[in-house]
Amino acid sequence: MPASLTSEESGRAPSSLSTNHPYSTSTAASSRATSPVPIPNGKPKRRPSVQRHHTVGAASLSPPRAFSPPPRSGSRAGMSPPRSREAALLSRVLDEEGREIARMREKTEELARELRVRTEALESAYERVKAADKRTVDTHNKYLEESRLRQAAELETRKAREETRKTNVLLDVAQSELDKLRREIEHVEAEKAEAESAAGRARAIARELKQTMRVNKAREMGIAEGRGSVEALEDRIHKEEMAAAVKAAFEKGRAEGEASATMKALAAFDRLMETDELDGWSEDAKTKTRQDMMHSSNASAATRSPEMSSTTESEASRAKSPTPPRRKWSIKRSQS
Repeated sequence: MPASLTSEESGRAPSSLSTNHPYSTSTAASSRATSPVPIPNGKPKRRPSVQRHHTVGAASLSPPRAFSPPPRSGSRAGMSPPRSREAALLSRVLDEEGREIARMREKTEELARELRVRTEALESAYERVKAADKRTVDTHNKYLEESRLRQAAELETRKAREETRKTNVLLDVAQSELDKLRREIEHVEAEKAEAESAAGRARAIARELKQTMRVNKAREMGIAEGRGSVEALEDRIHKEEMAAAVKAAFEKGRAEGEASATMKALAAFDRLMETDELDGWSEDAKTKTRQDMMHSSNASAATRSPEMSSTTESEASRAKSPTPPRRKWSIKRSQS
């Protein structure tokens, strides 16, 4: 009986302790606590508390035994040794179970402390991961915002460059038009200067003619005094013819200069109208300006003598040339 009980207790106690021992649950919980899997709700899931199984006695570990009545014969002293051995064995088993339970309790408390430490570490790691995720999301949103702002700035820059390019093109066109108008103005001014020089030459010719007339008149007066009345009459006739010739030459030169200047001005105005340089002018303004120019030319022609009208018309046709007409006659100074 004691040997079988000892063998049964020694064989069953470890199995019962290994079956109901909380060490396996604590170890699994600690391994799960240290795993890097995130907790969905942000808080560690509470594990069920380890149930402590206390073995009351060796009788609960061993199967029930059949009851055997004590022998009828014999004294009561003969029954005490087996019961004392069984009680001693039972007390020894209970002491071992108590020590084992104390060790298991200490181990469980140690594992609980380790589990608590690892749970706190896991919670702190989860908080750090959560903060890192938040920083990542914030950084991504900031990057998206900066990308959107950069794209908007690039679009505005492209628009500004396009506007600048269009403005430069318009500026170049305006500059070319301005240069063209400046060249036309210079050309008109050159023609005006040429007409003024032609008028100056005509005035110089007229002055020479007047000087010649004075010289001839003085000579004729001297001749008339020396000769008779017939010669005086001839001289007067000759003087009148000479005066008429001088006047005709003067009118011819003046008509030449005025016709040249007027026709050149009309030609320049017509060129401006043909090249669309006067787009800002209305048709009435263009027509009126040209008529005024022609009217001024006709008025100056009407003030001349009737005998010079045919000469003026012929000279007006010659004045259309860009170069001034050449003189076909010259004045020879008389030698007194």
